[in-house]
Amino acid sequence: MADEVLGLLNTFDQELALKYNKFYISLSKENKPFIFVICGPKKTSWGVEPKLKKAKEIEIRLDLAGLDIWE
Repeated sequence: MADEVLGLLNTFDQELALKYNKFYISLSKENKPFIFVICGPKKTSWGVEPKLKKAKEIEIRLDLAGLDIWE
């Protein structure tokens, strides 16, 4: 699944690569951390945690898409 996420992100930036950590998978660019999204397995699903600026418009769009917002 992480490879599929990377494939999607690579349509925007070919220099992104997966960086495997003990508890999660993040991204790197030019061998430097580039953490705007964190992925990782959960007990019954796969978690994707984007790092977004807090904005009401984004919260509304995520809510309409049926996605949970963690604060």
